[in-house]
Amino acid sequence: MSTNKISFQPTLTDCIHAYRFHYWRAAMAPKAIAMRTAFALGMIALGVFFAWNGRGSPADLTAAAVRTPAFLFWAIGAILIFVIGLPLLGQALVPRQVHRIYEQQKSLHLPFDISWNRDGAVVETGESRYVIPTANIRYWRESKEAFLLYQSDILFNFIMKRAFTSPRQLDSFRADLKASGSPER
Repeated sequence: MSTNKISFQPTLTDCIHAYRFHYWRAAMAPKAIAMRTAFALGMIALGVFFAWNGRGSPADLTAAAVRTPAFLFWAIGAILIFVIGLPLLGQALVPRQVHRIYEQQKSLHLPFDISWNRDGAVVETGESRYVIPTANIRYWRESKEAFLLYQSDILFNFIMKRAFTSPRQLDSFRADLKASGSPER
């Protein structure tokens, strides 16, 4: 089986792209959206409960509150803030967090030599050698600019597409990932 090789040096921009892509996919996963929606609905229910404050029956207050346009506006706003606003805020904060990681992790400043085949990948720098068998790749994702290879829901390695010397080499990498049995998500 043939082995393919590429080399690239990650930049801060590469790291920001990889982490933004990872964060957005995680934040917009159906389970994450459902959890934020449930939290927002719970907050709305608590608001109705505390607004009741012991006057009348809770059913009377709930019926009146739901008919009130201001309450509906508030409720929809709360849901939108939790479902969409929090992920957007996270996206805005990613560059700052990644800049700190990039400064701390000196291995990200070194050139990477990556060789791969259907059995896995080997990542080498001037300081280390890291073997990633395909059995350890739980799943992978592809964006316009990078591949993310996940070993868990949080731990991933990224390979920038600009590192591939030709479209054929890029297609070969994608084909090897698909042939490895690791699912694309």
